Amino acid sequence: MKLKNPIREIRKAKTPPCTQCVHSRFNAFNGVTILCDSGAYLDHVERTCCERYDNFVAIDVRGTRWCRFEQKPPKAEDGDES
Repeated sequence: MKLKNPIREIRKAKTPPCTQCVHSRFNAFNGVTILCDSGAYLDHVERTCCERYDNFVAIDVRGTRWCRFEQKPPKAEDGDES
């Protein structure tokens, strides 16, 4: 199997799933597609395409140099008050 971009594939392997990132959210229409609103990737695409976007499918962003993964904070469990 030949990889198209081995550096991106290595980055994808080292990056946790997009569902754990604060920049990701599920598509409101079907609830299956994960969208990414990483500012670095949006800036890059807006500069190169000269169009305005709000988000992208996360699989297009994950593993690129513009992917800025940030872990979501853990959810508070019932009865756990801080």
